[in-house]
Parts: sequence; structure tokens; C-alpha cells
Amino acid sequence: MARNPVTAVLPVDPVGPVRRVDSGVTYFRHLELWRIHSEFQAGERRRRERMAQVAGDDEFAQNLRDSAVRKR
Repeated sequence: MARNPVTAVLPVDPVGPVRRVDSGVTYFRHLELWRIHSEFQAGERRRRERMAQVAGDDEFAQNLRDSAVRKR
């Protein structure tokens, strides 16, 4: 006999909990969120490009200015 007796292991259901099928709803929700995020990013990119054209800067100068602003 062991020095420190332990409790018996409880039996485990071999099947376990059944996962509810969402029939693709999660996939389409993620797809819609990705589309919205993508449109937002495209709008931000177009805005930055317009600002760069107005200022007459090239992409490198714009990125340099943006990185300096982020460091503050």
C-alpha cells in the first residue's frame, strides 16, 4: 500500500461534450469583419497617398515623417 493514498479516478465519458454546429456562420462573420477591416485600411492608405501628393512628397519622405511622429 502507498504511503499517501489517493482517491480513485472518476470515469470519463469517452464521447465528451458535443460541439454545436454553427453551419458556417462563424466563417461568414469573420469574412465580413475582414472585408470591413480591409476597406478601412484601403481608405487610410488612399488618404495618406492624397496627403503625400498634395505635399509633393514621395513615399519615403512620408514614411520618414510618420515614423518620427510615432516615436514622440
